[in-house]
Amino acid sequence: AEFFYEFQTLRSMDLDIMDNPTVNVPLLGSVPRRPSVVQVGFPCLGGQDGVAAFEVTILVMDAGGNIILRTPHNAIFFKTCQRAKCPGGCRNGGFCNERQVCECQDGFYGPHCEKALCSPRCLNGGLCMSPGVCICPPGYYGDGCDK
Repeated sequence: AEFFYEFQTLRSMDLDIMDNPTVNVPLLGSVPRRPSVVQVGFPCLGGQDGVAAFEVTILVMDAGGNIILRTPHNAIFFKTCQRAKCPGGCRNGGFCNERQVCECQDGFYGPHCEKALCSPRCLNGGLCMSPGVCICPPGYYGDGCDK
């Protein structure tokens, strides 16, 4: 018996992170009688890291056009794309400049803008959680854990 396949859906739901999936075979064709490899590509786009959702739907039909296998409808898959120009990406609203260095928003610093800046700095083992906000260890309090 001869069987046919059809890729009904190949789409990215996050086109700013990942382009639509690609396949190395026609979208409609006959199922080979011998094992073969079908490659599906999930190309990351842009200069940002992220997780992209995508949908792939395939039908397999007999020679009469009757569907004998259908991938689940509304099956959503995910792929992580790591394409940021700055290795590791920029956090807390920072952006990657043309020299591939993170430029941080006010109140943050570090290679990935991952560190908050507290002024005055946190004392007595206090931890700067966000700009100007110290988390004080037991026994200390105040804006800079100085009391």
